[in-house]
Amino acid sequence: MTHAGLGLPEREFYRRADGQFSQIRAAYVAHIARMLSLAGVSGAAGKARRVMALETAIAERHWPIADRRDRDRTYN
Repeated sequence: MTHAGLGLPEREFYRRADGQFSQIRAAYVAHIARMLSLAGVSGAAGKARRVMALETAIAERHWPIADRRDRDRTYN
């Protein structure tokens, strides 16, 4: 079983504040807002922030990548 359904590739992209992670998150929120705006959605910026908050909450519950590679942990 694997995790899926998030816009950023790995949970650390949502969690880490160092390096380029915060820049990537900001660009991702801007991208979501732009897509919502192009679709004619009002309040796109606020809704983009809510999407990011939801994805961050989901990412917090994802296993770390090392755990997902552990065959004993992932064996069903």
